[in-house]
Amino acid sequence: MRYNTRMTKEQAKEIYADLGYLSQPFPYASAPFLESYARLLGLSPTPARTARILEIGSSYGGNLISQALFYPQATFTGIEIAPTQVSVGKTYIDQLGITNLELLEADVNESHEHLGTYDYIIAHGFYSWVDEETKDNFLRLCKEHLAENGILYMSYNTYPGWHKMDSIRALLKFANKDIDTLNHREKVRHGKTVASKLGALMLEYDTVKAQQGPFLQSLRQTLQKQDCYVGHDHLEPVNTPVYFHQCMDHMVEHGFTYLCDCDLNLSFPAVYDETLRTKLQDLAPHDPLAREQYIDFMLNTAFRKSLFTHKGATPKRITETSVTDTGFQHSLEQFLFTLRIPSEHLESIFEDLAKGMSISENLVNQAPISDKATSNSARNAAGSHSLCDIPKSPKTDITNIHDAQGASETDIRPNSVHSDTANPLTIKELVQLFQQEGPHFYVKNNTIVTYTGEHKIPDMCLPLFYQFLVEHIIQGGISLSVLEAEHPFKHHIFEEKKSYIPERYIPFVEIMPQEGVNAYIYPGNRYNDPISDFNEEDLEFMKLLSKPTTKHDVMCKIYEAMTEESINPLALQQSNKYTMILAFYEEMIHRMEYFGFLEVEETQFS
Repeated sequence: MRYNTRMTKEQAKEIYADLGYLSQPFPYASAPFLESYARLLGLSPTPARTARILEIGSSYGGNLISQALFYPQATFTGIEIAPTQVSVGKTYIDQLGITNLELLEADVNESHEHLGTYDYIIAHGFYSWVDEETKDNFLRLCKEHLAENGILYMSYNTYPGWHKMDSIRALLKFANKDIDTLNHREKVRHGKTVASKLGALMLEYDTVKAQQGPFLQSLRQTLQKQDCYVGHDHLEPVNTPVYFHQCMDHMVEHGFTYLCDCDLNLSFPAVYDETLRTKLQDLAPHDPLAREQYIDFMLNTAFRKSLFTHKGATPKRITETSVTDTGFQHSLEQFLFTLRIPSEHLESIFEDLAKGMSISENLVNQAPISDKATSNSARNAAGSHSLCDIPKSPKTDITNIHDAQGASETDIRPNSVHSDTANPLTIKELVQLFQQEGPHFYVKNNTIVTYTGEHKIPDMCLPLFYQFLVEHIIQGGISLSVLEAEHPFKHHIFEEKKSYIPERYIPFVEIMPQEGVNAYIYPGNRYNDPISDFNEEDLEFMKLLSKPTTKHDVMCKIYEAMTEESINPLALQQSNKYTMILAFYEEMIHRMEYFGFLEVEETQFS
């Protein structure tokens, strides 16, 4: 039910002034994410680190601020119709010292000649929240200002899933039907109160509770959300969800080609589900977009995050044959992968894959003969690694790796190890590799490369490994980013005497958690994941890493800060506070690695 299909500029300004908006980063609405997905589909987008990015409906700039900080060579522009949000956002951008981000008060329905050409255009939460005329004007703007090889990101509410929310929206609108004295925020709270009372009444009747289970679940989810979300989704004059196929038709009219959804499960689930592949192929043998619409009907999809480029592009769809295609496998070498699957689940995942692919039981459970016959010293002399080198218990201590690097001039780095000397891995060793060496890796010449070195995958295991890799990229268990060839792990692994934290991040951690700022804007890490727990300890630890240093120097400074007494590394190791300080150091290093604050001193890599 729609009570209005048009929202004026004045209404929009009034609503945003009353209600505000929590402006936060979204990983899938960031240029590095979009670049990675475009490259995965065989396109050649502009590198995100030097790109020109435009966000439409940028609010306070929360989705752009972190990106601008992490990618100082890129340029960012945000346009927003609400002047108060532009003004507040500019204030914080100035305080943070960010010079490559500009927020502009603008309306897509008005002239946009002042805008330039952009490699990435981002519109999160815009398309289905505006009327039809504004939708067309928005797409004309995107068509005119998107670079030739540019990528457009657009999120929108979708049917059939949003049908369950239409009733909630109608209820909240009806609760405020005859009330003209409340502002928008007050209407949200009044609507929530009425809806809560109605929900409680429904729960008193077992028959109603049983019959209206889905409605009550949607109502409960809505009442738990923040006022700004409820106000914009349920009480704004316009919220027009669409079916996927309707959106695709509209995009074709405006000259765009669909790439995929950011949730790859909506676009390519047939890669790992043979039954689904066969049945959908019967329903729509020559139309992959129709197959995606059927998936939406199956899953009751309520929200999509779609990527587009200009008409004429020829993206490569990921299919079941991609897994064994050497060209596609080679294209995966341009990415750094991050494993997000809990390590305790890996063994069962690989075992299930092996059973499905009829992999030899010997290959699953035993080490290769060549590994058994090769001594550890011979492997080390060759500068290569297999998991036979890593103690099975306890787990490898990452701080010991740091110690080894500080003590030796022959640090083992991926670019110093040659794949032809790496020993092959069995499946069990593959599991142990991911469990013990951390989540980050890349692939080169059918070899897994981690921070400590290269790990050759035997030919018999290659189908299983690529099936695992592609399947979990699609399912979201493995994320990807474009590989920085010279220093692949520099943002993710602290290296003694090389890693440091640039000064530009200090104001970021000082200002963003402040009361008042965090009511408007959430900070993000290098991948634009929101961060809610910056604290004083982070700030003080970052200052200790302002220049390349060593683990023991940092630990000594932590000791001195705690006790106001100086100490040398040898005395610290003998101190009863050593274990506590080591645990704190490890925790803080992992936080800095997660935030992505680490850089390397380039002179150390001459």
